[in-house]
Parts: sequence; C-alpha cells; structure tokens
Amino acid sequence: MKFFELQKPTAVAPFLLEFLTILGMRGGTGRTRSLRFVCLLLAGWILLGIPKAYFGFGDQLDLNIRGYSELLFLFNIDSKAIIFYMNSAKLEELVELVETIQNGINVEEDIRLYFTHALLIAPVHVILGLKLAATDITIFCGIKSIGSIFRLVSTRLGNLHDFKNVDELRKELKEVVDIHNDALRCVKILESISSIGVMLQLMNTVIVWVAMVFCSFAVATEAYNAQWAKLPMDVQKGVGLILQRAQKWEGITAARFYQVNVERFGAMVHTSYSIYVVLKDRLASKT
Repeated sequence: MKFFELQKPTAVAPFLLEFLTILGMRGGTGRTRSLRFVCLLLAGWILLGIPKAYFGFGDQLDLNIRGYSELLFLFNIDSKAIIFYMNSAKLEELVELVETIQNGINVEEDIRLYFTHALLIAPVHVILGLKLAATDITIFCGIKSIGSIFRLVSTRLGNLHDFKNVDELRKELKEVVDIHNDALRCVKILESISSIGVMLQLMNTVIVWVAMVFCSFAVATEAYNAQWAKLPMDVQKGVGLILQRAQKWEGITAARFYQVNVERFGAMVHTSYSIYVVLKDRLASKT
C-alpha cells in the first residue's frame, strides 16, 4: 500500500518534504507558497488567540495555566516555522547535498509504517506535552506571582511619604518588610524547585549540540589514525586536506554569536555558580 510514488530513488525524507510543500514551507511559486504559509500561521491564532483575547482567561488558576500554556506552545511552534520558512533556500541546498551523498531505505513510501509509528508515539507525545506544560507554566506563574509581590513592595515603598502619622508609617514599613521577606522566601523555594530541572534542560540542549562537535572530531581522529604517511603522495594530500578541515570547529551556534562546546559549557556552569555564591553571600550579609 503506497502513500505516494517515489519520484527519485535517492530522495531524502520524501514524505516530510511533500508535507512541507503542502504547508507552504518549501517548493511552489513564491506567491502560492507565501499564501499557504500565512494561512497556516493565521489558522492557529484565529482558532486559539482570538477567542482568548475576546473572552479572556477566566479567574480560576487552572484556566489561566491552560490558557498561557496554549499561547506559549503556539508561539514556540510558529516561531520555529517562521525560521524554517525564511531559510527555505538553505533547506533546499541541504536536501540536494544529502541526496548526492547517501541513499537510505525507502520506508517513507509505506503508509502502514507511519500509521504504526504514529499510533505508538501519540500517547508518549501527549504525556510529554502535559509534563512540559505543567512544569514550565508552574515556573512561569511562580515567577509572575513573585514579580508582582516585588512590584507591590516597590509601590508601597514609594508611597511611604504619604503617611503623616508616624505610627501608621512604622506600621506600613513593618508590613512592607514582612512582604519583602515573604517574597525572598518565595524566590528561594522556587529556586530550590526549578534549579535542577533548569540545569538538566540546559545540559540536554548542550549535549545535542556537542554531539555534532564530537562527530566532527571523530573524522579528524580517523584521518590521523589512517597511517596516512604510508599512503601514496596524492592520497596523502587528500587525507591531509580532510585532517586540516576537521580541525576547525563545526557545530550549531546560538544565532552565530555563541559557539556551544564542552569547554564553554564548563565555563558557563562555573561562572553561574560563582555568581550564585556571590549573590548568596550578599543576601546573607543583608539579612
């Protein structure tokens, strides 16, 4: 049972590329592709954003959490889609290069494989999505609530001069100090809850990036271990060229202004811990 006929035997992820074409993220004429992509973006915001903007999120905490999580999820997906759309020419170049290098197994033709995979992976995606929304929105709501408390402290401090009675002024100051102490306690509690999770998220992201760096270094290691000195002179030049190119750092950057590798990750962790120690001592000295 064929989902669609394979046009080229060397095609790379033909089902994915066809799906991107339907969504307007590659292929087609400029106006048609842009119209498809704009309709794709507007569909989500019309179905989700407009009702929330008109009716609001409600007064209950669970409704607010669900509403903000849906908007954040939609914004995250649309941001990535826009990035892919803006780099569609580079995607075509990548596909062309990969097609000339390797020829994979054409499992993309059989719809039964996709149905089986989707059937097995769908519950996992739902569970992971619920966990992600629960943890991230909990941290987001905690930060928002604590920020509101700090703003309340700032506002009440700015209004201290409005009190003419000294006793009322002292009472107000005492309440402000108590609220500020509670806010600092909230920060410590939220930090103790989320710090390990944030560290794991950062480590997982860095591991994915660094994996490409390790693969690039493996090429240099294999080229060096190939005993290139015993090979013919013309072959030595080719292996030497590969060895020279492999010495250059290759990997994913953060908007091209930051290269992620093991050394920088270690330095970042060390710097973050140093700042944490300084701030901790600073707060301890004030209290």
